[in-house]
Amino acid sequence: MKVQDMTTAGYQAKKDDEFRKAIVDGVKTESGGVKQEMDAYKDLTAEQVNSLIAMIRSFKK
Repeated sequence: MKVQDMTTAGYQAKKDDEFRKAIVDGVKTESGGVKQEMDAYKDLTAEQVNSLIAMIRSFKK
């Protein structure tokens, strides 16, 4: 499993809705033999999800 670099311009270019969907619904993909998996966090409030997205945005270089 590989974790994406959240500081890159490409990662930061993602829309907030993409992050929101990944947080709430989880992620299960495989590309080139590399798996990406993250559990869903459906029990988070909208405020908590927005705070996580803000934290991800703070990683921008």
